[in-house]
Amino acid sequence: MGSGSSKDGVINKDVGSTKNSVIFVQPGLKGVCQDSALATENLILTASCGDAGSTLVGVFDGHGLSGHYVSKTARDQVPERLKAAVESTQHELAHVEGAAAREVWMRVFSGVFSDIDEELRKDLFHNRDSGSTAVVALRLGSELIVAHIGDSRCVLARTARAPPNGKSDGGTIEALQLTTDHKASNPAEKVRVQEAGGKVLNYMNTIDRIFLPGKSEPGLAVARAFGDFELKSHGLICRPDLTVRSVDPRDQFVVMGSDGVWDVLTNAEVVEIVANAWPRSKAAKQVAQKAVAKWAEEKHANSRDDISVAVLFF
Repeated sequence: MGSGSSKDGVINKDVGSTKNSVIFVQPGLKGVCQDSALATENLILTASCGDAGSTLVGVFDGHGLSGHYVSKTARDQVPERLKAAVESTQHELAHVEGAAAREVWMRVFSGVFSDIDEELRKDLFHNRDSGSTAVVALRLGSELIVAHIGDSRCVLARTARAPPNGKSDGGTIEALQLTTDHKASNPAEKVRVQEAGGKVLNYMNTIDRIFLPGKSEPGLAVARAFGDFELKSHGLICRPDLTVRSVDPRDQFVVMGSDGVWDVLTNAEVVEIVANAWPRSKAAKQVAQKAVAKWAEEKHANSRDDISVAVLFF
């Protein structure tokens, strides 16, 4: 990606680029920045990687008084824990495909996320009512695996299919959301939380939040997260949802972001910014800059959220 790219195996944190990825974190105006991001190249390698190698990127959005601690702990632990988990299942992954392969990947990522959560549980002083979302994308050769908890999102950009007459459509790029936001307002998440004994209430006529029975605060707007152990016995979970797909020639890149991006920009707008960015090592920063401008236009400028962006190019 240029002279600023890092070497294989080096883990970029918050701002930086690799051969095939770029990350950027823009602090908000609410105090300590609670977002974090990572990008690394060829840290995790399997027989299926081939010449394409591997790329790992992730975005983490903390919340609560110690959200920055949870976010950065998750960011720092994902690479090595995921590397160890993949290495221990390489033989199994080499002999399965389709639904069976997805089951293995679910076990890998669920285990990694659970282990990180248990590590965080050792410090309840900081993590009882603080937590973090996560969205992580791992490309191994032609295979893409995306795991996420919370409302940090991953969107795929791909060339639109040519029309039936066979003529080119001019290279139009379409946006395909690969993740579903795990918000408390999501019907499936809401039912799961309520069945576990948690309350989901509309907070001050704005958004749905999860509350402990008999309490009016603190309320949590996401239904899956690291940390937040006060709510873990009432429906909050850290089990990720997973997307596994083969990268095809139409796929251009995936872009991930915290809700500071998606609260003000549409999937299509973000994809367009990245597709037009040059050099592409500036793509994540340009998305963040556009989001900052939109926050100033559409919301209270002094309450701008932290903004994290990660792009993985194919």
